Amino acid sequence: MKGKTILLAGLLVLAGWLEAGAQDVRQQLRFNPNYSRQDICAEWGRSNINRGMDTPYLQVSYTHLFWKHWAWRAGGMLAISPGRYDFAVGAPVSIVYRSGTASFEESLRYGLGGAVASSIWDGAWGNIDEIPGDILFYLCSILFRRADFFLGVTPGYYLGRALEGEGSRLYCTADLGASLCIPIWRLSLNITPAFHYSFTQTPGYDYAFNGPTRNPLFFSLGLGVSYLF
Repeated sequence: MKGKTILLAGLLVLAGWLEAGAQDVRQQLRFNPNYSRQDICAEWGRSNINRGMDTPYLQVSYTHLFWKHWAWRAGGMLAISPGRYDFAVGAPVSIVYRSGTASFEESLRYGLGGAVASSIWDGAWGNIDEIPGDILFYLCSILFRRADFFLGVTPGYYLGRALEGEGSRLYCTADLGASLCIPIWRLSLNITPAFHYSFTQTPGYDYAFNGPTRNPLFFSLGLGVSYLF
């Protein structure tokens, strides 16, 4: 009788262990956006390569995490009327550091707590005019729950006919920026400000003075949507 009891207990322990293993497998197979290792992003934005935010661009990229928070990103870009040329194509490549994704509950607790505490502090010290800025800051911390910081290069080609009759030519820029992300399950809405430095002559054109300009350091701002998998 004692042997049968021990055998039955052993079988129950084995069954529990197998069920726990099966649950781990099911959990791994179930998609978790907080641990997504890759995504595809489509982004539309504008840059001031022409000394004004009047150069629209469209970019599609693929990102893959290869070690902890580090990822590589590669894609293609099309810019319309970048200065003296009709359009430009490029192949941005970058190294990305992806912060951890905060849960909505964590962000909500942090945002509301910070907004209340900072408002009370500023009110106590008479800094009433700073309260709206504090509330806006903590509201953004609730919305943007992940950030991707990237550094890379974009080799490309200016195409079309330049205003001075120049032919198509190569270009290359260094890129530094961040994507502020609003995760929505498998999707992520992104705002991407970035700075770019051109190693080659930029095709800027000053229409007020009707002549070419050199603008090696310029800024871009993009809005995008990512699909995580």
